[in-house]
Order: sequence, then C-alpha cells, then structure tokens
Amino acid sequence: MQQPQMKIELGSYAKDVITGFEGIIMSYTFHLTGCDMVALKPRDLDKDGKVKDAFWCDYTRVEVISGPPPEIQKVLAAAAAQQPTDTGCTGEECPETREV
Repeated sequence: MQQPQMKIELGSYAKDVITGFEGIIMSYTFHLTGCDMVALKPRDLDKDGKVKDAFWCDYTRVEVISGPPPEIQKVLAAAAAQQPTDTGCTGEECPETREV
C-alpha cells in the first residue's frame, strides 16, 4: 500500500469540519487500513495555563484555514536541514547518522 499524497502541510492552521475543532497540524499518520489521521494542537491554553492535548481526526475531515506562519516555517526549515538523506541505511552503523 502506498502512502497517499496529503494536501496538507505540517504547521498549517486547520479545522475539523465535523466538530469545528481548530488547531495547528502537528502530526499525521498513515494507517494500514487507510484511516489516515491528523493531529490538531490548539493554540490556546487550558484554564490552568497548561498546554492542551492534540485532537486526532480523520484526514478527510480537515480543512486548512491558513498555511504555516513565518515562525513555524523557520522550525520546519531547521528540521528539514537536519534530516539525513534516505539511503536505506538504519541504525548506528550508518555513516549519515549524526548527533543533533
């Protein structure tokens, strides 16, 4: 099974069209059964000033409201720069493995 081409970008602000829940797309996962999920992390804090948990919903329910803001684009670019190239090599013995 091939991974679907998702039309979302990590860091975008999005909404679950069923519940109305809004948040930043922090993660997505591909399931063997095809039920691909997206994690939306709310921007606001709870009543005690703590970070709220992410809300997972089906990928098909997500509507992107806006792309990643500049501060998130910087984080994404830094993370991409630290990603080793995919050589098929895994583990400590890989020459591409580096400490971050």
